[in-house]
Amino acid sequence: GPMSKPEYSVTAYVANGRFEDSILGVLLTDIAVQANSASSGESSLVMRAEDGVGGYVALEGALSSPKGEGTDAPPAPRLTARGHINHLQPLHRDDIFLRLSGRLSVDGPLTGLNVGADVEVERGELSIANLRSGGRTLDITDPAAAEQEASSGPKLDVKVSSPHKF
Repeated sequence: GPMSKPEYSVTAYVANGRFEDSILGVLLTDIAVQANSASSGESSLVMRAEDGVGGYVALEGALSSPKGEGTDAPPAPRLTARGHINHLQPLHRDDIFLRLSGRLSVDGPLTGLNVGADVEVERGELSIANLRSGGRTLDITDPAAAEQEASSGPKLDVKVSSPHKF
C-alpha cells in the first residue's frame, strides 16, 4: 500500500512446544500455536497441545485490534476463541489419574480475559498408597470479598462434572 496507509500481514507460530511442571506432574507436548494478523483487520489464532497419550486440547479464534474509546489509556487487543478438550490426560503422576473432555472459551481484552469451561472427568483415580508426601494449601475466601479485590489475572467460570465413579 501507499506510505500514508501501509498494508501488512504477520504470521507467528510455535511448533513442538512443551510445558512441564514436575512438582504438579503436568505435562503437555507438541504444543502448536499459529497467529495471523493483517492490516485489513483479519486475524486468526489456532492452538493445540497434546498429552502424549492421545488426548489433546485445541482452541481456535481471533485477536482483534484495539479501538480507541476516548480514554487516555490505550485499549488492549481483544481475544475471542472457542475450543474443546478431548480425552486429555494432563497429569503424569503415580498417585492421581484424570482423563478430561469438554468445551472451553476465552473472551475479552488481553488485560482481563474471561475463561469459561464445561469439563467432564471421564475417568479419575486416586491411589492413596502412592500419594506424594508434603502438602499444599488453598486459601478459600468469601466470594463477595474476592469481588472487591482488583485482579490482574483472568476471570474463571469453570464447571466440572464427574458422572462416573472417581
